[in-house]
Amino acid sequence: MLFHFAIYDSCSAHVLDLVHADVWGPSSVSSTAGFNYYITSIDHSSIFTWIYHLKNKSDALQMFKLFKVRVENQFSTKSKKV
Repeated sequence: MLFHFAIYDSCSAHVLDLVHADVWGPSSVSSTAGFNYYITSIDHSSIFTWIYHLKNKSDALQMFKLFKVRVENQFSTKSKKV
């Protein structure tokens, strides 16, 4: 199977201009704490990467909202596109 991914000519100008996010799972093996799902977020400009562990896929929206608040406070800027 062949996959095509978007190719970007340049990085975003500022941190949080563009954030790539993915929810994946269930994992075939649970973590020792019982996590089966994960959210991976990558900032296109800085390539900072965040990984959040989830026990249930239904927790993804709440965790994403928490992530958004945390990184906007961390970088003192608003995210523009996810």
